[in-house]
Amino acid sequence: MSTGNEGCNCINQTSVLASLQNRDCTTATGQPGVYLNLGGSCVAHDYGSSACLQHDLLHDPNCQTDASTTAVPPYCFQPWCYVDANSCRKNSEEDIYKTEYFSPSNDIFYS
Repeated sequence: MSTGNEGCNCINQTSVLASLQNRDCTTATGQPGVYLNLGGSCVAHDYGSSACLQHDLLHDPNCQTDASTTAVPPYCFQPWCYVDANSCRKNSEEDIYKTEYFSPSNDIFYS
């Protein structure tokens, strides 16, 4: 399991997601979670934290299509994780993006 690229390591945003107001939910596996802004999926507080995985494939409704009849968007298969934007900009050439899943966004970045 990857923890990011050199100079742009994955970080743990569990406490940030757990602190989002009025977004509490319980995941299908019974874990405390937070609603994503996009599509309303409930994800565990450790969603996107500490490891580069295909998080969207499991949680984004646009990725939950029947692949035999509808093309699954390419980003669904891309591994990503939350990162420290300042560290990545300074220490790597990794592309970073501000998440739109959580509103207001709280300056959460991923790569």
